[in-house]
Order: sequence, then C-alpha cells, then structure tokens
Amino acid sequence: MGSAIKTPRRGDAYKKVSGTLVVYVSPTGNDTNSGIASTKPFRTISKAFSFLSDYHIPKGAEAVIDLASGVYTISS
Repeated sequence: MGSAIKTPRRGDAYKKVSGTLVVYVSPTGNDTNSGIASTKPFRTISKAFSFLSDYHIPKGAEAVIDLASGVYTISS
C-alpha cells in the first residue's frame, strides 16, 4: 500500500489517484504539513477532507484517512 498520485494534465480539473492514497492526521500535526507522510500529518480531520476534495478517486482506487491516537475536536 502506498500513495499514488498522478498530476493532472492540462484541462483536467482534479488530480487522479491510482492505487491507495493515505492521508495522515494527528492531534500533534499541523495543517500546513503535506499530510501524505506519517511524519508530516495534518492536525485536523477537516483539513484531510479539504485536501482530498482536489482528487478524483476512480473505481479501483481508494483514499484512506489514517487517524493517530488522540483526541480530536470537531467544530462542524
């Protein structure tokens, strides 16, 4: 399993995922991190969803949000 991101060609609205894209979130992370490495997690779940909104996930591909142990506060 690993992140597989294809950059969009000219005219494509979304980045495409092939295989599995893992997005990492941790209460000790930072929303300015890349989120695609366990050593650079996002801090909020909403940032992970916002990040994924730029991707097209076709049939056969998947996106996983990996939540580290801890307490998450969700405002909305």
